[in-house]
Amino acid sequence: MAGTSLDSITSIPLVLLLLQFTWVLRRVFAPEPTQLGCMQRNPAEHPDLMKLEVVEIEDLKPVGPLKVILLKDVEGIGNQFDIVEVNRRLARTDLLLTRKAAYASPFNLQYYGEMKEVCFFLNSF
Repeated sequence: MAGTSLDSITSIPLVLLLLQFTWVLRRVFAPEPTQLGCMQRNPAEHPDLMKLEVVEIEDLKPVGPLKVILLKDVEGIGNQFDIVEVNRRLARTDLLLTRKAAYASPFNLQYYGEMKEVCFFLNSF
């Protein structure tokens, strides 16, 4: 196994490490839902249930900026509760680690949206 050493890893061009490869797959035959109280069917009984087809291939798609919700005012980026797109490295090494921001997931968007309304309501008095 001399070919799987560190030399083979370092020979990968840096550009390929910064790219994102995404394959979107779908089941060819969707299994019927298991009835309540029944055991789940063994997938090995029907190999057709394990077949997948390719829906979309996004090769060599460059990784873009990361969308975050600012939890504090950050100089040069934005104010509290702003939804901004920032460099992934900046988001991961500075904003997310220090809890100055949170990922802009659907749950966080709803949660911090409600929190923003409450803060503005309390500050209006």
